[in-house]
Amino acid sequence: MLQIYQMSFIVKYLIARDIKHYLGFLFERGYTINEIHYDSRTFGNWWVVLQSSRCVIVVTQDRSELLVSFAPHMSEPKNQIALESMIYFLSEGKTFIGYFDGNLFQEKKRQFERLARLLNGNIDQIEPYFGSNYEKYKSELLNAQRKYNECLLKSSR
Repeated sequence: MLQIYQMSFIVKYLIARDIKHYLGFLFERGYTINEIHYDSRTFGNWWVVLQSSRCVIVVTQDRSELLVSFAPHMSEPKNQIALESMIYFLSEGKTFIGYFDGNLFQEKKRQFERLARLLNGNIDQIEPYFGSNYEKYKSELLNAQRKYNECLLKSSR
C-alpha cells in the first residue's frame, strides 16, 4: 500500500511540474493549484484544478489526450466548458479548433504547448464569462459547446 501511495505522490509531483512549466503564465495571473487527482487504475488519467478569483480552470489528461476547460466557482462538472468551445463561442463559430494532430501517447510536450498557446491567447476574453455574470451566459455557453461538439464529430468522419 505504501508503494502505491509513493508512486501516486511522485506522479502528482510530475503532473504539477508540467503544469507549472507549460502553464506558468496562469500562476502569474493569480491561479493556484487547488487539487490534483491521479488514478493509476484508469489508464493513468488525471486532472488538475486551478483556481483564481476570476474562475476555475481544469486541466485533464484522458487516455493521453490533454484537455482544458473552464468553470465558475462552486460549479458542477457538467458546467465545464472546453477551451476549444470557448474559442468557437468567442469567434461566433468562425474559429474551429479540431483534435490534436499528432500522436497523443508520444507528444505530450506538443499537446501542452498547443494548449498553452490557445489558453494564453484567449484567457483575457474567456475569464469574464465565468465570474459573477456566468448565469447570464450559461445557456449560450452550453449551446456553443454543443454546436462545437457537433462540428468536432463531423470533422472526425
